[in-house]
Amino acid sequence: MVNIRRSVLPTTDKGWQAYLQNVKATAGRQWIALGRGLVVCLEASGTKTFQARVRRHGDTNARRIVIGHFPASSVADARRALSEIKAIAKEGRDPALERRRAKAGITEVRILGDLVDTYLTRREGDLAPKSMQSEREQLHILRDAAGSLRFR
Repeated sequence: MVNIRRSVLPTTDKGWQAYLQNVKATAGRQWIALGRGLVVCLEASGTKTFQARVRRHGDTNARRIVIGHFPASSVADARRALSEIKAIAKEGRDPALERRRAKAGITEVRILGDLVDTYLTRREGDLAPKSMQSEREQLHILRDAAGSLRFR
């Protein structure tokens, strides 16, 4: 890891934007703290990724979450996304899980039975009727056993 003197680094979002635009790739992976929990990871390939370490309420260990990639996301966009992620984590919800659900088109999953129904609805046209019937039977066993299990 290459150390950069703190006095060389910018202090404003506009300055960080210009710095990230001009910084060259290093030999290895390097993390630079932008402040208030926001970090940019500089890869040897030249990729620049905004990341944050977030700890949900009640968790003992923090997890690293990718916020966005530079230049597709600006420093200001990354800071806004970070504040939203921190608010979600403070409520005890998992920001990474909510992103995956949103990407999959699942707006709200309350219980396991709802998840099984959503999955079967999406798989309806993808499988042959006999395979679909077999999958439906197997998942209904799971649904009957633990269908009222709640998710956060």
